[in-house]
Amino acid sequence: MESRVIAMYDYHKVDLSEFVIHFTIDEEKIADEMNRLVNREATWEEGTVVSAGDMAEVSLDSKVKRYNKPKLKLAVGCNLFDPELEAALCGMHKGETKEITTAKGSVQVTVNRIMNKRVPQLTDEVIAKFGPEGVSSQAQFREFLIEQQKSEAMKKVYYSAEQKILKEVHDNSDYLIKHEDWSHAVTIQMNRYAALAESEGLELRKMTAKEFEGKIPVASYDQLVALVQESAWRYMEEYLAGSYYAREDGIDISDEAYETYVKEYVKFWKVDDATARKVNTYEEFVINRNKGCFYNRIRNYIANEIIREN
Repeated sequence: MESRVIAMYDYHKVDLSEFVIHFTIDEEKIADEMNRLVNREATWEEGTVVSAGDMAEVSLDSKVKRYNKPKLKLAVGCNLFDPELEAALCGMHKGETKEITTAKGSVQVTVNRIMNKRVPQLTDEVIAKFGPEGVSSQAQFREFLIEQQKSEAMKKVYYSAEQKILKEVHDNSDYLIKHEDWSHAVTIQMNRYAALAESEGLELRKMTAKEFEGKIPVASYDQLVALVQESAWRYMEEYLAGSYYAREDGIDISDEAYETYVKEYVKFWKVDDATARKVNTYEEFVINRNKGCFYNRIRNYIANEIIREN
């Protein structure tokens, strides 16, 4: 490929002040996630007093049909049956009978059995066992959860911020794009679409508007060609920008990385190896990995610029 970057506009110059988010850590959500993780190590044992989180087997006797149940198992405090009744159960002893009045009516409750939930303390060992890959301590898990919250907060503005950066970078950069490289980019993308169609038992050139529906926003093969020809110029710009930063970052896209990608594609999409390689050629893999380098830089810049912690 003879196309190249002549002058690259620095994306750090793009003003993102209009997208600034004042972020506050949601400690309650973090506590909930910590509890969810440690609950995987919870155990159950016979108990004598009902507490929130316990399992209770009760007998209900009432004129209200909903409450007339000779044997009922309740996850106390989960509010899946009746919040008032579950709250009133807390503190009752095994074998105890009590009249409980709720908004729906009165019910006589007898506690037949109690299974107390024992939740251990959260430790680094629990985090390493049940937490996300690469996270092995409470501090790391907390940071992971905070980053998730930041990502969620950015969702509303991220696309607009990204598009602003892309527009300013491409409008102000100087690319030398050869016609033959542009034409080859069109061929690469059309070959991919053809391979995807073939994997579904379709012939791209003969696909109908109904067959295109829900897959690509076109109604015919000719419309698809026009769409790809129009987008191929930006495709080339993004590739050139990505390869520029990949060289700057010293990123080497290896054959091993491609083989790993193919295996993951086969597993996820449940196709054979030949189909995976036809849909994802090595050449396109290299192009997309280079483009990904540019997008990763943009993503990090957006995160650093628009998040303001309170």
